[in-house]
Amino acid sequence: CSYNRCLQEADKINAYVGYRRSINDPITADLAYRLLLNDHVIYQPVGDVTFEIVDSIMNRNNVKLIEQNLIKMKTVNEPRLLLLSLLYNNFRNLFLYQECTDKNNVEQLTGLTKMECNIARNRLGRYSDKELLRAMHIIQDLESGVKLGKIDEAITIDYLVAQII
Repeated sequence: CSYNRCLQEADKINAYVGYRRSINDPITADLAYRLLLNDHVIYQPVGDVTFEIVDSIMNRNNVKLIEQNLIKMKTVNEPRLLLLSLLYNNFRNLFLYQECTDKNNVEQLTGLTKMECNIARNRLGRYSDKELLRAMHIIQDLESGVKLGKIDEAITIDYLVAQII
């Protein structure tokens, strides 16, 4: 975390404390921090649990491990739309890698980076092309549903896991 980021977050807390004081409803900086953190106003770095879930789903680990990571994710309040986005990108990258017939020129033909190719290569064969396309469609539907207010964000990952695994 950079020094400027810390200053920005401190400014948010101070502004909120000042606002509450101006409407005769004073609060402490600690309470302001907790309220802003809960409302996702304060920056929260992506935790390891998000990447653990992505790896678990992409590697088709057992359902128990995925469920444990989902519980951790909910406990630390990780953003679900971010997880959907990461999963979509991973499914897309794997699909592009699997479909590419010239494995020597995958990067040039697909636009994937060397690291994305290495990750996709390690996951090769865990999903069929049909399963990958289906997963991408489900994720797109979930993302647009959440953004349009048609789907509650809280159920998106559970629904996705139930549909894919």
